[in-house]
Amino acid sequence: IRRYRPRYNTVQRNVEQYVYVKVDVSNPWPRVVVAKDRSDDGATYFGPFRAASSARKAVELVNDVLPLRTCRRSFADKRSYGSPCLELSLHRCLGPCMGMADPEQYRESVNDVLAFFRGDESRLIARLHARLEETVETLDFERAARLRDRIRQVDTLAREQRGLAVATACPRALLVVPGVETGTRGIWYLLNGRRWAQLTVPDDIPLDILVERLSQVHRRAQLAAKRFRPDHHAVDEMAILARWLRRAPGHPAYLPVDDDSLATACRQAMQVDLTAPFGEGLVAPETDDTDGSEYDRTDDECTDIHVVREG
Repeated sequence: IRRYRPRYNTVQRNVEQYVYVKVDVSNPWPRVVVAKDRSDDGATYFGPFRAASSARKAVELVNDVLPLRTCRRSFADKRSYGSPCLELSLHRCLGPCMGMADPEQYRESVNDVLAFFRGDESRLIARLHARLEETVETLDFERAARLRDRIRQVDTLAREQRGLAVATACPRALLVVPGVETGTRGIWYLLNGRRWAQLTVPDDIPLDILVERLSQVHRRAQLAAKRFRPDHHAVDEMAILARWLRRAPGHPAYLPVDDDSLATACRQAMQVDLTAPFGEGLVAPETDDTDGSEYDRTDDECTDIHVVREG
């Protein structure tokens, strides 16, 4: 479906639910919003999120815990200042439009947001625990219950963020899977947590030939890594791989690769015991081998699931 895009088939083509969280760090007073797509506007983007509801919950949570602005003012000229909105009266904004916000305090809150979406929820939880202690001392148990729920939400969202981080912890790696035919094995080249190239080789292939084939893939991957942006299809694959890595940590079939260890990784790949359990969904599909060369193409046919495309 992804390759041929049949006109009347919408399955796996509706990607509207994949959204980003945008932190406009280029603005003097950044805000956190949900964005449908990412652009080169100087902002920091997180995602894409597989569920728009998760992204919206994350943004609502951040804006509820931290007093950041939610208005659309650009703060590029004097017209952005004055006439405060209701958020200031509700003490949910530091009031940069009225000159009341401390730039250092505001930037500290923005840094807490960036840390949270990068997988470090400790700063946000510390703020919530401090508020929780204050409400307990004042016997405001209803507010304490809401803060307790917020802490649980932060923990849940942080686990989702860390899930993809598991797959992307090693920028480049090899994954050895059983081949479709007897006496063969599949070698996947993983780039930033996604299958970028796939080779099917016989078990008795000479090591120097395997190293040469994977060296070509490795060189292309080094160039592609500089332009890599996870798109909607990449997130699906990264999530599948992340679940497998969590279920099988330290599996010998997963081999990190760098410039100096490619030959060693190839040797280890041919020594992997394919009778070990690999988990559901990691058997090599019946598809042609790919070496990453499709990445150089820009036509619409370059939609193969094994090829990373710039988002």
